[in-house]
Amino acid sequence: LALAGIGEAARSATPALVKELSDPQVGVRYAAAFALGNIAAQGADAELEETAKTDDKFLKILATWALARANPDDEQRQRDAVALLLEGVQDPDERTRAASVRALAQLDLPDDVRDKVYEALLASPYPEVMPMAIEAVAARGAAVAGRAAKRLSDPKTRVAAVRVLSLMGPEAKDAVPALVEALKDSDPDVGSEINFALGAIGPAAKEAVPTLSSMVNDENEGLRYSAVFALGEIGPDAKPAGDALIANLREHRDDDPFLTLASALALSRIYPNSPNAAKTLVPILTAGLKHERSSVRAEIARALGDIGADAKSSVGALRDAVNDADEQVRSAAAEALDKIE
Repeated sequence: LALAGIGEAARSATPALVKELSDPQVGVRYAAAFALGNIAAQGADAELEETAKTDDKFLKILATWALARANPDDEQRQRDAVALLLEGVQDPDERTRAASVRALAQLDLPDDVRDKVYEALLASPYPEVMPMAIEAVAARGAAVAGRAAKRLSDPKTRVAAVRVLSLMGPEAKDAVPALVEALKDSDPDVGSEINFALGAIGPAAKEAVPTLSSMVNDENEGLRYSAVFALGEIGPDAKPAGDALIANLREHRDDDPFLTLASALALSRIYPNSPNAAKTLVPILTAGLKHERSSVRAEIARALGDIGADAKSSVGALRDAVNDADEQVRSAAAEALDKIE
């Protein structure tokens, strides 16, 4: 398994792994087949083909996948692997489903085959299959960001693509233009997910600032909250949105207090180390330490800590928060006090 984690650099270990395909212990055979696939081993086809004849479905899946990984230009091997792995996705055994999903994510498939795989994953009766697939694809990082970005243009695959890119975070920076474009014809729920993905990308998503700025007062609360969040995550490069966010502090204290609080959080990140900003923001953030949601209280405590000495007026409220019922809030408040005092 250690060799599997090293990847293709471990190909010199192929002969030893091939021998382990015949080991009497089934766990060793599983590990060997997995490692051979992970390193895209060359020169092991005959042994993997023999292993793939087994009645052990899990081992058969691993061996067939390893053959496909070792022969990326062999269309038939790819299709054979996909067919078997799609069977595995529907298997009652949770381990087999998980292995099949992760194996599919590692194959570089033509678009038409990938479409069929996507449809099969969507149709799975097991609810964990699609989230598992999204996580497995995202784990490949920047190498698949471009492919995920292309999927944004198709409403059928857009949500999955957005979630993949969101999990990638900054590695998905090249997908920012496509994410902004997808906002134009997305419904509010999907649009909110896109905004959160832009926030996950962070400062590299600064190209999206004008679009996000236009949404900070959208009639849909999911869109406006997610847009404000994303601007805060982009940070100082989101200064062009500053006026709109500052207006939220004045205009929505009564009709949308959470928007006021979220805007204050965002502004604290857009204008760090600004005593003038702190004078306005610290009282709003301090009051937010009593918010009903513990995740919000913890985030506010962190923001006050990041403001530092200019947040001294919040010390009393933070000391109270050290006794909060939620451990995350207690920890964040204690860290904030260390930074402020």
